[in-house]
Amino acid sequence: MSNLPPSTLPEQEAIYRNSRYQRRRSPISLTALVIGLLIGLGGGWYYAYIINPTQETSTRPDQLRLSEKENYVVAIMLANSYGDDVQTTFDRLIDLELGADPVQEVANIACNLARTGYVDSTSGLNAVRAMRTFYQLQGRTGCADTIIPDPQEIPLQVTLEVATPTPTLPPPATKTPASNLPTPTTDAVVVVPTTVPQRTYNGIIAQTFCSTELSGIIEVRVRLGTEEIAGEPVRVSWEGQQSDFVTGLKPERGIGYADFQMEAGVSYIVSMPGLSDPIANPIVADSCTDPNNNETAITSYRIVFLRN
Repeated sequence: MSNLPPSTLPEQEAIYRNSRYQRRRSPISLTALVIGLLIGLGGGWYYAYIINPTQETSTRPDQLRLSEKENYVVAIMLANSYGDDVQTTFDRLIDLELGADPVQEVANIACNLARTGYVDSTSGLNAVRAMRTFYQLQGRTGCADTIIPDPQEIPLQVTLEVATPTPTLPPPATKTPASNLPTPTTDAVVVVPTTVPQRTYNGIIAQTFCSTELSGIIEVRVRLGTEEIAGEPVRVSWEGQQSDFVTGLKPERGIGYADFQMEAGVSYIVSMPGLSDPIANPIVADSCTDPNNNETAITSYRIVFLRN
């Protein structure tokens, strides 16, 4: 027999021990996967809510949250006080689906608002009074009947200061002849108003745009900082006519939103009656060209009233 070793040694399987240097590496890093997922979720949220938030366009009044329904009721009541007929007011209340007795729900909402700081402002107080007038005419009652005082007319008082002549003794006799003509006196009248008018809002034209879909629209938003305010009066005047309406009647566009349709070639004045000066810049319904389709439209305006 030959004592020579075999030409090749038999292969022996590798022995792997429990060591991080000897374990096979995974092609996917769990840490990197989690970090990437968080970055993706954060970026998606920022884009969806900050850069390009969803604009609701077909929200029904009955789909609004409770707080938004209260703002909508305020807008309905103020519109009613500005001249909307009773049937239109009832139709809007029915669309909200407040319950079997929508008028009593108006009284309940007025009661809730009267118990909060909502009535601390003049606009809030006027809104609750408008609600109270509406439900009282329909034979309903609520706690706002006793919480909110009735408005009182306060006449403007002025102070008149009239200078009165002071009696003087006759001068001593002199050799110079004195004139017998009386010396004329002038009564000075000073009118001092007791109150100074205060403007609650300042209005500006935030943007003009040209669109065939929104041709000749005046879009108004009333805000306190970034928060929109419902139920505030807006007035558009033109050529001896005017239209009064309130914010909040289109809640799908925002509770502080209202709009007005212009006629071509007419100039308009926009203000909040008793709360702001008219917009100083001209608002004219001129023709323009939509940059998206090169079709002719009427210039539209976006106006913002900011509370002081």
